[in-house]
Amino acid sequence: MSRSTRPRTRAGISSSTAELMAAYSPPIPAPVRNRVRKKNHGVHENAVAVVATM
Repeated sequence: MSRSTRPRTRAGISSSTAELMAAYSPPIPAPVRNRVRKKNHGVHENAVAVVATM
């Protein structure tokens, strides 16, 4: 039972810290969001193409 009361960690930070960071961090500007989306979309397309050729 004591194990379930401990905060979970992912990548070295607790889940409560991650929630606070998400709540108090400023929103990402639209140009940055679009640039990241476009960059990640290309990576995904390459991965799909590599798997399709195997």
